[in-house]
Amino acid sequence: MATNITVKWRGNKYSRNVHVAMVKAIQRCTMKMDEFTKDTLGVAGNGVPSAPGTPPHKQTGYLRNSIGFEIAPDGLSSKVGPRDLMKYGRVHEFGDPESGLPARPFLGPAFQRALPIMQQKIRDALKKAGTK
Repeated sequence: MATNITVKWRGNKYSRNVHVAMVKAIQRCTMKMDEFTKDTLGVAGNGVPSAPGTPPHKQTGYLRNSIGFEIAPDGLSSKVGPRDLMKYGRVHEFGDPESGLPARPFLGPAFQRALPIMQQKIRDALKKAGTK
């Protein structure tokens, strides 16, 4: 989901302020998404699988523990998701019809939960950059 923000140009100083503010905002947003993803995977299953279409219950904690993030060198984009268990995470997120495993999404719900907070962090960062 894209967010449109209008920025009034105020020269190179403003451009530098916006860049610094956005890098900080992206870092905060990435950490929030990482936190929400881990929270989504934190419901103990005690051997009982989650219902199809709901986030997977925590059985061993491997998937939850594999969640991490990577911020691009320029600081303006990032990725959050399973680091070592990509296939396992993908099967949970989207299901595997060949194996009869239903989708149990966890990244999508975490993103939807984090999105309003991340949008506000970016708006606040841009507003603050414009007052420096």
